[in-house]
Amino acid sequence: MLFKRGRRIGVECKRVDAPMLTPSMRIALADLKLDKLYVVYPGEKRCTLAKKVEVLPLPNWSMQR
Repeated sequence: MLFKRGRRIGVECKRVDAPMLTPSMRIALADLKLDKLYVVYPGEKRCTLAKKVEVLPLPNWSMQR
């Protein structure tokens, strides 16, 4: 967990081509009261898995938001 401008940010790394929302991600969002969860993976596309969960390609990983 990271703190950025007063927000709680979670980061999870995956070694899969198409990350999916997992029960552990939902638990982390709730238990840690995360404002955002970034899932970093070795793929090429950036996408949103859920309201607070964003998938980021490893080569482009940046928490600019």
